[in-house]
Amino acid sequence: MTAASSETDFDAKFLDGEWIVAVAPLRTRDSAFVRWMIDGEPAGTESNELTFQIRRDVLLVAEYALLGDMNGDGRLDASDVDLFVLALGDPDRYQAEYPDMDRMRSGDVDGDGRFDGRDIEQFVDLVLGG
Repeated sequence: MTAASSETDFDAKFLDGEWIVAVAPLRTRDSAFVRWMIDGEPAGTESNELTFQIRRDVLLVAEYALLGDMNGDGRLDASDVDLFVLALGDPDRYQAEYPDMDRMRSGDVDGDGRFDGRDIEQFVDLVLGG
């Protein structure tokens, strides 16, 4: 099995049939855990802890989203500002316009488990590169 994440790349060897538990950090300084990918396919869980049985060589990747990236383009820039405001003020409209985005995961930039007015200051700091 080969494993990789946005923080650390490593190789590990396990026996065929062995059960393993992989744990990824929920957050890094500027990103939030999204899901596990096994050989380019979603692992079927959004938990940061993945338990599975080794049956062959696999590529295991912990996928992360950039905090504050409200349009999912992989960048944090001025185009995210209006969407941050929309997601905060009118979550239903934001979700209708960006159904594949998780407003909580992208917008909860202070990491307290809520997307609210307390995230604004840190969002502005992120956009300005602070």
